[in-house]
Amino acid sequence: MKTYLVKYRTSLQESGKSIYTVQAYLKDIEQLIEFTKATKLKDITEDSIKKYTASLKKANYDLKSISRKINSIKSFFKHMIENGHVKKDPSENIHHPKITEKIPRYLTKEEYNKLKTMCATDYRTHAMVELLLQSGIRIGELCRLKLSNITYKSKNRPYAITIEKHQSTPPRIVPLNNAAVEALKQYFEIRPETQKTAYMFVTKSGKPIVIRNARTYISRAMKKSKIKNATVNDLRNTFIFHNIKNGANLMTLSQIVGHKNLSSTIKFTKIQKQRKNSKNQIILKDL
Repeated sequence: MKTYLVKYRTSLQESGKSIYTVQAYLKDIEQLIEFTKATKLKDITEDSIKKYTASLKKANYDLKSISRKINSIKSFFKHMIENGHVKKDPSENIHHPKITEKIPRYLTKEEYNKLKTMCATDYRTHAMVELLLQSGIRIGELCRLKLSNITYKSKNRPYAITIEKHQSTPPRIVPLNNAAVEALKQYFEIRPETQKTAYMFVTKSGKPIVIRNARTYISRAMKKSKIKNATVNDLRNTFIFHNIKNGANLMTLSQIVGHKNLSSTIKFTKIQKQRKNSKNQIILKDL
């Protein structure tokens, strides 16, 4: 079985899957193998897969996790068939659970104003919050930003940031509004002068801030602001929701936030009915 897993890993990597997706898919298959106690591919049957998915429900896995594991299984056996390792796909009649899509969480105007006030004197956290809130970039993209990713216009005023290609995510240009620009200017005044890294957000010792720590800083500020049932990722949702509310063009907005499918942007219209707007440019108002 190990040989098949190695070949499957190579196939996933060659298809352009991210390192995290590859790891997740392989872990899912290993979990299936462990459950079925399979030593050969033929030991994994349709019945054993059904028992496996039933065990996941009993273990209180959420439906999205179960659906992803089924995707992993179907992907694995598709690869096995294409390479002649099995003749029949045991996952062919395994169906995904019906998932009721949750409405994305976003911060209200009162909530995000409280958050901005809470971290106003911590210029680094404030700049991170404003960039997430005003540009809709991901936390990982924030931590990978370099000083060279900033495009300036007159009087050394930041105008836009370039999000570099990362794994399967293509590069894109993200415009900056006044709130984001002012927060960055404040942060750059206190940013440690360091030759250790070209990354934008750094520690006091000059090392780049890792995603885990960035989440901690922002989550702590959210907790102090008494914002309940919200995560750092919801700052991105807030940007999308409020710009749709303000009449942003969906296609342009989708490109700015880096959605691979327009449907990911459209789902936010379920929260707020989109206002009619004939313009083709996004309306980037300060939140």
